[in-house]
Amino acid sequence: MKRYYTLLLITCLLFSVGTYGQTAKVGLVGAQFLKIDVGARGMALGDAVLPLVDDASASFWNPANLSLIKRGSVFFSNVSWIAGVQYNAASAAWNLGTAGVVGAFFSHMNSGEIEETTFNEQQGTGNTFTSTGTVFGVSYARWLTTQFSFGVNAKYVAEDLVSGLAGMPSDYAQGGSWAVDLGTYYDTGIKSIRFGIMIKNFGSEIQPGGSYVDWELGDTILTEVQIPDPDDPTSYMIVEIPEQRDFRAYHMPLSFQFGIAFDPIDTEMHKLSISTVITQPNDNIQRFNVAAEYWFMNILALRAGYSLGQYDKLTGFEDDGSAIYEPTFQGQDLRRLSFGAGVNWKGLRLNVAMTEFDLLDPVTNISVAFNL
Repeated sequence: MKRYYTLLLITCLLFSVGTYGQTAKVGLVGAQFLKIDVGARGMALGDAVLPLVDDASASFWNPANLSLIKRGSVFFSNVSWIAGVQYNAASAAWNLGTAGVVGAFFSHMNSGEIEETTFNEQQGTGNTFTSTGTVFGVSYARWLTTQFSFGVNAKYVAEDLVSGLAGMPSDYAQGGSWAVDLGTYYDTGIKSIRFGIMIKNFGSEIQPGGSYVDWELGDTILTEVQIPDPDDPTSYMIVEIPEQRDFRAYHMPLSFQFGIAFDPIDTEMHKLSISTVITQPNDNIQRFNVAAEYWFMNILALRAGYSLGQYDKLTGFEDDGSAIYEPTFQGQDLRRLSFGAGVNWKGLRLNVAMTEFDLLDPVTNISVAFNL
């Protein structure tokens, strides 16, 4: 038991050192749908599933864990996300023996219909559009030793920010790029301690197509151009027209994760797993996920998790109207508790999960996996 206490202490120290003095860089990274939890088990555990996942959903959490699949596995997931956003995912993996484990995966996000508004028509133009995001790729994992495995995803990430908007070019606000995920899994052989490391969404920038007209102080930003003088074809005249700006390229949400888990209780009837995962994203402060999973006879599972980050919380206003912030620990991105349950029957796994938010409605996740 002392080893467990020491392990938790080291993890907490790593977290406290990493979060000191960090600054959130929100709004600088696109393809945010890649952050949505895939699979109810991972959501219920507050994203602290990195060292625990052992079915085809590992393609989304840590491809190295695909090596834990004995024969084959298939996985399906539906997430009812914030503001009616739907996110669906599917994956499959097959163990080729000494050659390793191969897999394929796909996910798709759909925002539902959004009403178009413009600067001049802020009550709506009557047009609607949807925002979509799609990922598809392949996975490979292999044991390099009897305790250490390595995994990799190669995937293509595409976004269509205004799909179906009338009057726009076919490539308007569309873009895509290739990316890779790299993961490792290590079973220490000491008690039940195992850990994993993951680098996620490492790739080039996404460049949306098309251009836009910007506004400043209620007017379009103008630029001077030369055009032929209609009264004198041999000369030119200077006119001002709205400036067309190309959309800027943006990075994907790159993150580095370290997760560790152990089982303080592991008997034929009862099993309790404790997992912690530290995540360092490229657009926000470091977060610390902690979770517990209880299994009864390897049939019924109960799960709960929490995601923490060090934030400056709005607590009031000065007399001059300036905001007052105080440092505090609270749920990552205003998350509260995540929880869920699962049933495992002859390799068929049905999981449900819910995550509560401080200001927003809860989100739910339903997933099914089957391990041969």
